[in-house]
Amino acid sequence: MKLVQLSNDLLGKVVDLEKEVFSGRAPWPRTAFDAELRNPNAVWFVALEGETVAGYGGGWCVPPEFHLLNLAVHPDFRRKGLAR
Repeated sequence: MKLVQLSNDLLGKVVDLEKEVFSGRAPWPRTAFDAELRNPNAVWFVALEGETVAGYGGGWCVPPEFHLLNLAVHPDFRRKGLAR
């Protein structure tokens, strides 16, 4: 498993996972993630297992604080400590 910064290359897979994980609970639209990529205070990471997005998380970093906005783990990778 490797951790990388969210990029436009991974955005489609992250949005797909968002829809799967938060189905029926108002998942973020792609435009929200696009805005986060342009936000200078935003910090977003994606956990990759090969080509699969195992999870992602991010928020706003305004020292000395960090505000978590969103966090999701693919169902196949849950209960393995990934969200820690």
